[in-house]
Amino acid sequence: MPWSQLAEKLCASQESSESQTAVAEALANGSGESDGENAVEPPREMWWVTLLKQHTEALGLRELGIPFVCVGTSEINPEFRDFQLANIPGIQHQHMSLADQLEGKSCALHPESPCCCVATSPECLVVGAPCNPFSVMRHKRFHENSVMQHRQAALSFEGVFDLLKKFAPVTMIVETTDGFRSPFDKTTEDSPHKMLLGGSFEPSE
Repeated sequence: MPWSQLAEKLCASQESSESQTAVAEALANGSGESDGENAVEPPREMWWVTLLKQHTEALGLRELGIPFVCVGTSEINPEFRDFQLANIPGIQHQHMSLADQLEGKSCALHPESPCCCVATSPECLVVGAPCNPFSVMRHKRFHENSVMQHRQAALSFEGVFDLLKKFAPVTMIVETTDGFRSPFDKTTEDSPHKMLLGGSFEPSE
């Protein structure tokens, strides 16, 4: 099916019946109530997720006709790094952690190199931070200090700030859960989103 027809079809439906069923099953099984580090949100496939799955060429801005060069990624999971290579040709550096990327250490593509430094001032920095601290499906999400005391919160904030200071991108895209824009708890209007825009991070004791 041509891209235009597929997009029109999926935009009209918004969500497939399969995704709605998956959400219902996840909620029925209580998968959204876990407060552990491995808590997983119920799967929600919006139309654009299904679109990407059915039309892989859309990955990497190719479908938009925007030329790009991926100068570097950081990913601890080797299978996810393989996925990157399969869908984004020409990646220059694949660091095995965010810390390695920030320090310019050797990467998975150049393990023998003493230094794999990513050039500063990229045109676009894309960040996929952990969603667990902010997810409204987490049972204690709106308890006082629950977000900032979550072990993965530091990676979402300190890691993003370090990336901004190190690489000074022209633009940045941050992918996270809707709860990132929700208040920290019932006593405040401040949110993780506002704190990120304000450029400050103070972990709770």
